[in-house]
Amino acid sequence: MADLSTLAAGLRNLANFAVTGENTAELLEQAVLAARGLPGVAGAGLMLVDAEGQLRFAVATDDAGSRFERIQEEIGAGPCQSAFRRDDLTATADLPADGRWPELARRLTGSPVRAVLAVPTAIGGGPVGTLNVYRDRPHRWDAEETAALGAYGQLLNRLLTSAVAQDHSDETARQLQFALDYRVVIERAVGYLMHADGLEDEAAFARLRTAARNNRRKVIDLARSVLDGQPLPGEDPAGR
Repeated sequence: MADLSTLAAGLRNLANFAVTGENTAELLEQAVLAARGLPGVAGAGLMLVDAEGQLRFAVATDDAGSRFERIQEEIGAGPCQSAFRRDDLTATADLPADGRWPELARRLTGSPVRAVLAVPTAIGGGPVGTLNVYRDRPHRWDAEETAALGAYGQLLNRLLTSAVAQDHSDETARQLQFALDYRVVIERAVGYLMHADGLEDEAAFARLRTAARNNRRKVIDLARSVLDGQPLPGEDPAGR
């Protein structure tokens, strides 16, 4: 059985963090540092969604974790992206050998990031980011480890909810509030594309994201257009 005492101590310290509404960035830094208390973990990080519904690098404990998150941000794919889009835990025992994200694996050649465990962080019943930990060698995550990180994520959810509720002059808290305001519209547009085109959720969001990037438009604007019955730019309105 894994020794979870270090992680438990981190949970206690984080639970006592005094959220003021002006120290959200400090909260995130403490959260990822404490997440390294999971036995065998080499690094941890956190990605947060922006007002366009896209995950962005927020904080990491090390350069390898930072690079891992930034590449996922750039290509829109990876275990953190999957955890966010599916609003569920995503795990991989060995990222380079995992066929789900070939571009990410290629871009991470030589990186120490191997086994990854990502859990969504949520405010108001919906995901606003992902908390992730990684090992520098292959590892199959067990139920005890996933439950431990899940409990950690739940505590972080409560603290982020408190931060957003208090003071939106804090840049990170304001970013999360924007994400909350626009999340429902984007999720509805993704759901429409899933139903209309028979796509999985990640593929539907990728389609919306790519169309926005190619046409230099905001994702939220295209999402509203989709819900108004307009085709995505460059697509046949008579049938995609």
